[in-house]
Amino acid sequence: MSQPVLEYYWIKVLLDGKTIIPQFDFDTGKQNAWGTDNPPLSKVLLKPFDVDLAEKVIASGNPALASTNPTIEFIVEPDDIVEAGIYGTITQTDPFRCDICGWVFMHTDGSKFAKCPQCGSQDDWYCSRCKEFKTEYRITDKGQVQCLDCDIPVGLDRNKKLFRQIDIKHSCDYFVKTQDRRMIVTDDGRIINEKIKPKLNQNINFTDKIGDYSELELVIPDSGKLK
Repeated sequence: MSQPVLEYYWIKVLLDGKTIIPQFDFDTGKQNAWGTDNPPLSKVLLKPFDVDLAEKVIASGNPALASTNPTIEFIVEPDDIVEAGIYGTITQTDPFRCDICGWVFMHTDGSKFAKCPQCGSQDDWYCSRCKEFKTEYRITDKGQVQCLDCDIPVGLDRNKKLFRQIDIKHSCDYFVKTQDRRMIVTDDGRIINEKIKPKLNQNINFTDKIGDYSELELVIPDSGKLK
């Protein structure tokens, strides 16, 4: 399954302000699940990957990208129920790419065959019997393109100038939340802070999936120390 490329990872900071539990092991790059064990925290950091950790995380099977983004801090109270993870979406499109000018575009005008909006190129149709390209043709009920000038039905050969390509775009928003508030760092770098209003007569529960990682069997390492 395709996964979004991560630019941030979470770090739990315990009450002493020094003991930490990172999402990824600093030595191996192996991922640690947030887990149901939730020790009292003083804050949660969303920290950008440096080159060294990004390489280790990639080697362990998770896409990651080093960046110079700032570290983001989310202060919590000792009795808060805290959770962190990602909201990830994958969008797939199949635009055309023009082999003449390189323009990439979506064909949305409803016509049978696409035409490049940048240079006007479109696929050519060639009749092997007439030995010439055709600008006008017949399209049968079965979708065959036939020559209008031949006295017998002749299918035209297609000289392609426009080619389909598959584009996959990942969107990855990072979140840290408690029972009554949430911070979201969006894919484009915006920071959104919002309050969560629990529904009356309903218990609060956290069911957000932590990216694609909730199915992994992971072990939280011994607590480290902030350097």
